[in-house]
Amino acid sequence: MPFRWPLLGAVLLLGACGSSDDGPGHAGGIGGGSDALSTAAGIYYGQIGSGSSAPTLFGLVAPDGKARFVETDGDVYRVISTAPLLPAADGGFTVGFYRYSNGRRDARGTLQGQLADASIAGTLDDGSSARSYALDAVSRDYDRPAALATLAGTYSASYSVDGQNLTLTLAVDADGSISGDDGASCRYTGSARVPDPAHNGYEVRLEPSCALGRLDGLGAYYPGSLLGLGPDRFRLVVSNDSFGFYLVLTRAS
Repeated sequence: MPFRWPLLGAVLLLGACGSSDDGPGHAGGIGGGSDALSTAAGIYYGQIGSGSSAPTLFGLVAPDGKARFVETDGDVYRVISTAPLLPAADGGFTVGFYRYSNGRRDARGTLQGQLADASIAGTLDDGSSARSYALDAVSRDYDRPAALATLAGTYSASYSVDGQNLTLTLAVDADGSISGDDGASCRYTGSARVPDPAHNGYEVRLEPSCALGRLDGLGAYYPGSLLGLGPDRFRLVVSNDSFGFYLVLTRAS
């Protein structure tokens, strides 16, 4: 059976590859969490680079500093997975990152920034060039209570890979258990948990039956009725040593 890389379409899905010694925990714990609490915890929106056509940047930072960012430039999406984001007392931080483009890791480097007034600004240096970025924390999205009962439901996203149309469907139960499939032969089990009930953030673990390995990451829930988005959506970024995915899942029920 050929491996299906779920990468295209309105699902906004991005894959990532790495070697076994390049994954979370390597080079300062890239992608991992921490026992400390991060003053940067939140949901962020902004841009990287300069000019009106600069790529957008979306970020999730968990209470323990685990962070995932997604750079969007037209139809191109890049996932940026960093070491725990734990700013110093003055708001400054410097962490390592891995970046993934078109399904494969294409850079590693350093993310430097300054947290101040509900915003983060700094530079992302991949070793060959450095780009500035600016992000604003959006309290409207982050300062909403999180609960497994709120997230419970069935979500789906359709995409096309190698001429094959697939639909990923994930059902989240009220206890946080997850099950689903891709409409072909890959099945998923897993779980979701709420690290901070006062804020809109979820930690997710997925166990695919196909050759992906366990995936861990962060998600944020967007109620369509409140925000005028239409159906409810769940933005999810998960990764492991070899793969990572960004999905915008639409709630069906």
